[in-house]
Amino acid sequence: MRVLSVAAVVLLASSLAVQAGVAQKVKSEATQPTFGVVLGANFATFNGSDATGVKTLAGLAVGAQATFSFSPTLFFQPQVLYSMKGAQESFADTTDKVKLTYIEAPLLLGLRLASSRNPVRPYIVVGPTLAYLASCKFNESFGGASGEADCASGSTKSFDAGVTGGAGIEVATGRVTLSVAARYFLGLTEPIQNSNIKNAGFNVSVGAAIPLGR
Repeated sequence: MRVLSVAAVVLLASSLAVQAGVAQKVKSEATQPTFGVVLGANFATFNGSDATGVKTLAGLAVGAQATFSFSPTLFFQPQVLYSMKGAQESFADTTDKVKLTYIEAPLLLGLRLASSRNPVRPYIVVGPTLAYLASCKFNESFGGASGEADCASGSTKSFDAGVTGGAGIEVATGRVTLSVAARYFLGLTEPIQNSNIKNAGFNVSVGAAIPLGR
């Protein structure tokens, strides 16, 4: 009986040690920094008293992101994106488009809503966005003809600031973590001089990331 008791204690201790090792490995993997790419689309428009009648304008949003986890649930995710925004307006046979292209940096604080042991983890993010205006184009289409030109010098502001919030899902597949996200962005400054308009709209994206280091 004493031998069986000792064996049971040894087996129990071994089992607890293995579980602790697995839990530590999972926690370590969950908090390891990652780096990846993001590919998405903006469905942008303008908000404000001078934005009456404007419609959504679709554009690319592509770039890179890093994820730094403070714990298995809490993380910080800075991104650098080539991001196309703006809006369009139609009247009669004419369609006017303002195309704003930014190099922007969303600085997102995130919260995972599932255990790190779960390979499918929903999450939410929120944070500020800082952007530099790389180009501004004005496009007009009339009937079957169209033309495009740079916006007038001094008509735009070089920097834009806003807030971004949304939700997504991470899927762990070996060393690669895939993600799908949907976010809403709202500008806090006017991109066009002497006008009461602000950038706004939705972004949908997919991403892939790998751990930094081993």
